[in-house]
Amino acid sequence: MYRDIVIDGTAHRADLGILPDHRITIKDGDVSVSPDLDGRTPGAEFEAAFTGRGKIDVIAAPEECVIGDAVLEPGDDLKMARAAKLAEIAAARWREEVGGTAVNGMAIDTSRESQALVTGATPQATIDPEYTCRWKTAAGFVELDAAAILAVAVAVRTHVQACFDKEANLAGLVNE
Repeated sequence: MYRDIVIDGTAHRADLGILPDHRITIKDGDVSVSPDLDGRTPGAEFEAAFTGRGKIDVIAAPEECVIGDAVLEPGDDLKMARAAKLAEIAAARWREEVGGTAVNGMAIDTSRESQALVTGATPQATIDPEYTCRWKTAAGFVELDAAAILAVAVAVRTHVQACFDKEANLAGLVNE
């Protein structure tokens, strides 16, 4: 899950979804990642620790800093806490979104790449009710007919939307 961290009008793209137990540092325009959660980088423009449960502790942020949609200002601890919590919620949503789902006893991959493959198969299954394909699951290949492809597409879309709905609801609580 990528987030833009904007410092003095410059966006730095960081993948916050795959950084459990790491520290992200932005110094002199370079984004670096370290497994050292306790370390500090002198002169860093931005530094935050991402722990295993998606928790984000902002260590250092400049006067003009934006994480996602939250603008951080010096001494604005509540705004920093909200930004960290929103990033934590988004990271949790991303992990749940790409964590897979089950359809008729089949484990279905819901990574972004797999979502695109399901989306690509759906029009063909809609156009041609006799269409079949071999689909790879965690247990191996299965033969899917058009009805099964559409069932997978609906289940994947429902799963993904439920993840975003949950994130939106939780973000609404944080922003109250």
